[in-house]
Amino acid sequence: MISPLKDIVIAVTLGVGAGMVWQNYKNEEMDRISRFYSCVQPVSIASAPTLLPFSIEEGAGGCGGVFLFFMRLYVHYEASDDADAWTKRLTLPPVDEPASAPSVRAVLRCFFAAYAAKFRHAAPLKLADLDVFVETDQDIATRRRLRSLDVSVALVGGAGGAGSGLNGLRMGSLGLFDTDTCDFELVVTRKPNRKVLGPAPPPPKPTPVTARKKCTQHNGTSHEENEDGRDPKLRSVLELAAAQMKQQKFRAARELHRTLVLPAEPTNPEALLALGDILLANGRHAEAAKSYFLKCWRLHGCPSPPPAASSDATIKIKAEALALTTPAASKAYARLAFTSALRLAGCYLETRKFHTAVEILDELQVFLRVNSGTAGGAINGGATAKNRAFFPDAKERTWMETQMDVLKAQALYDTKNPDDQEKAISLVMHLLPDLQAPAVNLDALLLYAKIAHDRGKKSEALSMALRVLVGKSNDRAVKKALVALLKGPGAMERLQQAVPARSPSSGAAYAFIATILKDFGAMEKSLVCFRMAQLSDPHSASYALNHAHALEVSLRYAEAYDVLALFLSGNSMLSVGNGGNGAAQLSAGSFAEILERTGGWDSKNEDISTLQEEVEKAEEDRKAVMWPVEWVVALEGNYAKVTPPPSELDGGLASLAVAPFGHRTAVANKKAAPVVSEVELDLLACFFTLVKILFVNGRLSVLPPLIRVLEPLRLGHELHRTSIRNEQAYYACIAQLLSITEGFVIHPPPSPSVAAPVDEIYVCGDSHTLATAWREINVHGQRTLLRPALVTGLKHWHLRKESTFYPKLNFWRVLASIPAKSRVIFLFGEIDCREGILDAVEKCKYEVRCPSIEEGMAHTIGIFMEVLADVVEKYEFETYIHPIVPVLDETRALVVQYNQLFQKRVAKSKICNWHGFEHMRKGEETRKAQVQDWLQAAAQRSQPHGLGFTF
Repeated sequence: MISPLKDIVIAVTLGVGAGMVWQNYKNEEMDRISRFYSCVQPVSIASAPTLLPFSIEEGAGGCGGVFLFFMRLYVHYEASDDADAWTKRLTLPPVDEPASAPSVRAVLRCFFAAYAAKFRHAAPLKLADLDVFVETDQDIATRRRLRSLDVSVALVGGAGGAGSGLNGLRMGSLGLFDTDTCDFELVVTRKPNRKVLGPAPPPPKPTPVTARKKCTQHNGTSHEENEDGRDPKLRSVLELAAAQMKQQKFRAARELHRTLVLPAEPTNPEALLALGDILLANGRHAEAAKSYFLKCWRLHGCPSPPPAASSDATIKIKAEALALTTPAASKAYARLAFTSALRLAGCYLETRKFHTAVEILDELQVFLRVNSGTAGGAINGGATAKNRAFFPDAKERTWMETQMDVLKAQALYDTKNPDDQEKAISLVMHLLPDLQAPAVNLDALLLYAKIAHDRGKKSEALSMALRVLVGKSNDRAVKKALVALLKGPGAMERLQQAVPARSPSSGAAYAFIATILKDFGAMEKSLVCFRMAQLSDPHSASYALNHAHALEVSLRYAEAYDVLALFLSGNSMLSVGNGGNGAAQLSAGSFAEILERTGGWDSKNEDISTLQEEVEKAEEDRKAVMWPVEWVVALEGNYAKVTPPPSELDGGLASLAVAPFGHRTAVANKKAAPVVSEVELDLLACFFTLVKILFVNGRLSVLPPLIRVLEPLRLGHELHRTSIRNEQAYYACIAQLLSITEGFVIHPPPSPSVAAPVDEIYVCGDSHTLATAWREINVHGQRTLLRPALVTGLKHWHLRKESTFYPKLNFWRVLASIPAKSRVIFLFGEIDCREGILDAVEKCKYEVRCPSIEEGMAHTIGIFMEVLADVVEKYEFETYIHPIVPVLDETRALVVQYNQLFQKRVAKSKICNWHGFEHMRKGEETRKAQVQDWLQAAAQRSQPHGLGFTF
């Protein structure tokens, strides 16, 4: 596959990153306590007295086994000196009755022993000198002193019973036996430091947003929050939400912020920023700016918009500084405010509010100065406010200012005002003092490329864009900008001047650029680049393969066949396998020879004569040269066994030696090459793609000899787990389909070019259309051929108006190849169910407010039905909708639900009919009986305009 090197270095990482595993998130609750006590220290059980009725554990461990519940208890010693304070977590064994749990006294003795081992210099803790309190939810207002230490800790862990050992509380079980765990704290203090003697104090007043937040700890003292500015009670929630954001689990992160964070702290900047980022990721810039980024910026950055601009620059600066007299609450909040302002400016750029973006960036510049300690203070009634230097590091400030300057230059330039554009150019030149330097600001360089292109310096602009691409090869915005530069007239000539075809690594550069152009739907430009890649390196199977795939998308199958056939004949010595010790081997030259001897693409598909005698004679002649294909299910892997006809045994195609099928070949293959190299995989993918091209275009008689030499290569290798899994999947499907002879037309007639065929039905869909390809059925007593109209990899989602992804282009090219007024069965949606719906719902792509899988399904179905209306109007097709096939057990429930919604939507439409397998969900009958019943039912439902199918 494509692996650009040297000048274009692309590191493509497949799959999902490892991410953080949160074992303490269970039953929709956080293990709040374990995260709250930041001073918890590990201790080995060996440090505690032996034969204790419970254990002292490390961190956030747990207790498993067959028990239904256990208790987690925290004991905290509140010393007068913070250095002597300590918190320990104890896990008590499961109990059947509360009274059988250890007493508080026993728990404290264990804690005292552990404390003495930890703090050897401190005075020993004695019960006579201490008060013991019970506290829940880390809330000092809930603290109550224990009168008796001989009460069971299981009873201490709750309230709601009689006979309390607590002062002012009733004792009993607080749902201990209703849940898996029970968490609470024992707080130990020396008697002079008694904290709570009477009723609970009133709840504290809300802290103003602009004031620095305080956090009351167990030692009774208040101190500023940690540097991250997070409320300790929300810390674990925010950490989990941040981890989910990194993994792009936006739906889960959003629910945490909406249901847990914002109700507790409506102005939390981390939540506001995350919710805005979710909207931003889905292209909803205006909503993200208005609902979240602007709110976050006004609350934690600039509290109010600055006054209108004054002609006096000095007065304007003072006015702006006055609007920003209040510094950020913490360094973390200052960073979040800075980020929200950048996001806000970016949203205004996307919505073409350029002047507003500039105003926000001006505010941000003053904010950065105020919170860097460089503004000195703000003037307010003659008083000077002291501002904390949250950004004292000059390097960090330079990085932040650079981000601001790039956005400001872009906003000024996009205003189209000559004066503003001159300011933008000055900013860019300031950011790029030396274009020849090895390291430059790539964002500024990309903007400079745009400016140069607009001013007629198109070659220079392209060179700069390519340099940015090298440094930001995975950035979609950079790719989009490059595609825009390559779409104009003469662009490909300029590209060839910038990257000479014979220069080192130019093949990798052209192949990568071709892939970018293909992904953005610029197919003709992409084909030019693939040709240049092959010209640069004619021995690369990867370039030939991807060139052929691009031609397939453009429905230029004959050219795709030629690209691969010429590559094989020109690189005849390339091979897959080594042929040693019984292992399989196939060279490119041998495969090309079979193509040549069978006729390959030029093999004729003769029309079947209408005379019965000629038909029977033709069938007898075909059987004499038929290559029977049998699908074998074996331990070493399923494979297609091809038997050569007698006519080919002596000097024919069967004379080409192949490794025998079976376990020995599989073992030999794996032993010879446990891992197939990328070069061999690419060559094998070329073989498989040729088989696919021939099958889709009805060159079926050529396939058995090719499959005969290919099948031994697959034995012993898990090709579905490699980079050529798609090519392998198509090939394996075709090999198996050839073994099913019922209704199969080995020599289908060529497709009519103009008039709609009366004896054919087109099945237009994704790879699942291959199952019906070239099968003959009976429609109203007439033999009718099912002709495939393959659209590779298309989802309903790809058909939305703003999409430029190449499957959408392939869809319209395929439809244009079908004669007008033809009967067409559409079969799309399985890929949406398999990988689209769940992912899109998780990333909040569909909904405005409340996402659900059903709403996501309805949305994608609506996209397809809107497009189908345009299709019917343009081509006057007689259209039918085939239900999505539930091919995977894992997605069966989704497919069934999708089909139900799909069928309801089709029933309301006048442009198409629905034909469904009612027992597709039951799985009680054979394949033929299922198809037969469906076809007959379809005939009854759709008369007089529907299809009546029978075998």
